[in-house]
Amino acid sequence: MANEEQLKQLLDSIEEDNECKAWNEWREKNPHADVNLQGADLQKADLAKVNLYQTDLYRAKLCQADLRHSNLQNADLYHADLLQAKLQKANLQYACMQNADLCQANFEGANLYRADLRLTEARQATLVGANLEEASLRNAVLIRADLREACLTNTNLFGTFLHGANLEKTNLVGANLEKALLSEVNLANATMTQADFDTIVAELSDEQKSQIVIVPGIQPQKRPINVRISQSDFEISHQLTN
Repeated sequence: MANEEQLKQLLDSIEEDNECKAWNEWREKNPHADVNLQGADLQKADLAKVNLYQTDLYRAKLCQADLRHSNLQNADLYHADLLQAKLQKANLQYACMQNADLCQANFEGANLYRADLRLTEARQATLVGANLEEASLRNAVLIRADLREACLTNTNLFGTFLHGANLEKTNLVGANLEKALLSEVNLANATMTQADFDTIVAELSDEQKSQIVIVPGIQPQKRPINVRISQSDFEISHQLTN
């Protein structure tokens, strides 16, 4: 159950019709507060630019809610209802959305880096230009979803239902597409390495094979060694050279 005091505070802020300014100011002053909005009824709510960082939204009702430009980083949206929700440019890094209903939701330009979308229902969802790098969509349903120009590098798409999805110009380098359903998927100018291609070639039609752009595998860059010099070390060195 949601914390009734916190839920009322959020609803009051929404009523003020100023991009949840009062709520966001409270969050800034209380960055470590445990925010519990489990099961909250926020259907069709205007939550644009709201700060819901690390908020517990388990089974929250967010159907048709406006969450554009919102901060949902590390939020728990397990089993949440986000049917037809607006999440353009939202920050959903590391968010947990397992088993959530994302059907027809709009994530255009959203940041879903390392988000957990396993077993989600995202039929006809819009993910154009979204960042899904290293996210997990294992066994998710993205039938007829629009993923044009999305970043899917190192994304887990094992067993994902992608029937009829649009992956035009997506970056699939390092993505795991093992056992993914790729029937009628548009792969025009999608990029992947030869190794990625070889794992799914048996599942592709001749037309799909001709659409894919094979790129060289990217070797991990060596990280520079950071040498930290303390203030005392700097002072000693300065004395020795003068």
